[in-house]
Amino acid sequence: MHRTASIVTVAIVTCVVRPAGAAPTEGATPVETAAAAPAFGDPGGAVFEVDFASASRSQDVPTGSSRRALSTGVGAGTVLGGDWTVGAHVSFTYSHQTYQGGTASARDIAAEAVAGRLLPVSSLVSFWLRLGVGYARTNVESSNPTIVLFEPLVPHSFVADADALLLLHPGAHFFVALGPSLRARLGSSSQETALGGRFSFGWCI
Repeated sequence: MHRTASIVTVAIVTCVVRPAGAAPTEGATPVETAAAAPAFGDPGGAVFEVDFASASRSQDVPTGSSRRALSTGVGAGTVLGGDWTVGAHVSFTYSHQTYQGGTASARDIAAEAVAGRLLPVSSLVSFWLRLGVGYARTNVESSNPTIVLFEPLVPHSFVADADALLLLHPGAHFFVALGPSLRARLGSSSQETALGGRFSFGWCI
């Protein structure tokens, strides 16, 4: 009777003090732990971005017209191995253009496929270099009836973007981005280059 009690006591103590990582006792049910959400930059993580504001000023090559634009947008993508990223971005832009004393205002929407590379500096800072190509459609709001409609505001155009963003990481799954942005727009008979800045924020799940 006393021997049986001693064996049971030893077995209980052994289970309690078993070191972490040791093989579980035969017949015991393993304890499952919840996987942590991927941090920004971890392969397989989904990244979402919201453009708070993006401003630019451009000059049309053939006509000499200048254009000022303010845009916002949203994007989504994923992080691949080697710190490469792929995704898509949709932007909405309001612009005001002048040419030979006339003015025109327009709204356009652009959709792009985007690829980039993350360059981590520390746990709080990194760089994000991106290239995007896509299509834009423009709707003119108003124009001076005495001048011909500006070529850069034709309904359809091809666009390409390049961003060099500085990322600040106040949290493992959140970032704030700020940096220069370059956009090239190609219409049926003109080219336009816009240089501006981008301020955005995003998160990873």
